[in-house]
Amino acid sequence: MRDSWRPKRGGLVIIQTMDRSLFRQLKRFGLPALSLILAPFVVNGVSGEFPKAPFSATTAIVLCLICVGQTVVYSLLRGRCTELERQVRAGGPGQLVMDLALNYSVRPTDKDNRYTLFKVFAHIDSDGNYKAEYERHGINQSNAAVNHVRVLTCADSTQEFAQLGVQALDLKSNQVLKAVPIEDNPRQKLFDIYFKEPVHPNEQFAFRWSILWPRVMRATRDYDYITLNDFERGVEKLSYTLEFERELAHSQFEEIGKTGGSVRVLKGKVQSRGSCYCYMLELQDPPGVAYKFSYLI
Repeated sequence: MRDSWRPKRGGLVIIQTMDRSLFRQLKRFGLPALSLILAPFVVNGVSGEFPKAPFSATTAIVLCLICVGQTVVYSLLRGRCTELERQVRAGGPGQLVMDLALNYSVRPTDKDNRYTLFKVFAHIDSDGNYKAEYERHGINQSNAAVNHVRVLTCADSTQEFAQLGVQALDLKSNQVLKAVPIEDNPRQKLFDIYFKEPVHPNEQFAFRWSILWPRVMRATRDYDYITLNDFERGVEKLSYTLEFERELAHSQFEEIGKTGGSVRVLKGKVQSRGSCYCYMLELQDPPGVAYKFSYLI
């Protein structure tokens, strides 16, 4: 999950090179040209001989405006190049977003519920849109009623919470549940989902929530992840599926361990569904703190 959909890396490098070349030339010649144009007027103005300047005042103003325009264009190109450089640096399977999710200071810790099923289904289309549904089936194993659960989701995007179309549904009553943002930071969304009625001790529950991150996945390679480290009473079964509109050139599931960030490669399944391809991982009693899916198109 990411900031904005990027074109292929090769295209970025070409554009980046062009942008760099242009604004370097402007930086190199823009200010000297401005000085060369204005110097005769300054000298003649100080000596009281402004009419003897080599150009008319109108021409000087026009040339001055051209130089100002060059300076503005230079600034815009510099900003564009900085952004392109950021995108190129991020072109590989970086760990930033998953690290944000694992190390976010405000934890969505769940001390009350044990989850019998944690299910994720995400569809990634050719425009880089990431549409996901998350299901939690569980039982309240605490000594008190529970009226909400807390959720943390992270992606390399500056979209606000209200723009992500978060919706929640009680799967037992089919009633819409309220999702209330707690922290709405760029790349990190922390929110609560409230049950219609409190879930009492030893009572079961099931709900689903969905989200759409627009144009966040890269065109050629990227990764997705889920985290389980905040479920203190554990998860009995994990079902993790990603759907693409074409077959992937390469894909890999990984388990991030609890000790020292150890990584274990896992074998998933591939299944065609209509014109799409689904990449699936199912585990009983998953021991990892996070699971990652890396892919290359």
